[in-house]
Amino acid sequence: MKSKINRLAKAATISDIRMTMNIEDEIYSELENLDTKILSQKKALAQKDKQLAHQEEQLAHQEEQLAHQKDMLRYTIKMLVESGKTLSEIADNLHLDIENIKELM
Repeated sequence: MKSKINRLAKAATISDIRMTMNIEDEIYSELENLDTKILSQKKALAQKDKQLAHQEEQLAHQEEQLAHQKDMLRYTIKMLVESGKTLSEIADNLHLDIENIKELM
């Protein structure tokens, strides 16, 4: 009789261990999935950071170009004023409003 009870106890224990191991496997699998997801998000974030840095460089370059163009326009306006052109004539020649010409002077 004792031997049957021991066998039943072992069978119950083995079943519990198997269930516990299955649950552990499921938890481990979920943790792996989360880890994979985190790594993927980190890579995406790094790529976006890289794109943002590139866009900032482009913007800085465009700002430099715009400043240079404004300087050239100011110089052109100055030269036209010195040559005796009126603001109205300069505005017509440069296709700008007189107010824009005044702002640049």
